[in-house]
Amino acid sequence: MTNNVYSVYEEDGRIKQSNQVFGNEKYGDVLHERNMRFLQHGGEGHANLQKHWVDKNNLCERKPMLIILSKPRVKAGGIDAARITGIPRGAKITVSANNLTIFQQVQQGTSPFDISSVAPVIYTVRVHKWPYQDWVNQVEISA
Repeated sequence: MTNNVYSVYEEDGRIKQSNQVFGNEKYGDVLHERNMRFLQHGGEGHANLQKHWVDKNNLCERKPMLIILSKPRVKAGGIDAARITGIPRGAKITVSANNLTIFQQVQQGTSPFDISSVAPVIYTVRVHKWPYQDWVNQVEISA
């Protein structure tokens, strides 16, 4: 394994780009001259921007959040609901339908998050909190 992968990252460890470089021993010097924060590491390819981050100058996997969805399908009418638990404080919850954001909030406490609807719809729920991996799931509201 050679150290020919360069991952450029933000102050919080978010990787902006990751490149596998062949035949250019000066690539790190160029990044350094441009005042870019980078980590030179080995690998069979570039770092996965969704699954990796840089912590204390090490390439690390982003851990999943331990979130539980009670059920992926509920009945329309507003009586039945899907309950999401385990959302960490400070996480951003986004609910969308047909690629439109319907609802967004930052989780303030440890309360569960319930999803229901009076009409049939498929919601996509995304929970984001850095440096965890995003949690994404669908809830189908059926007639």
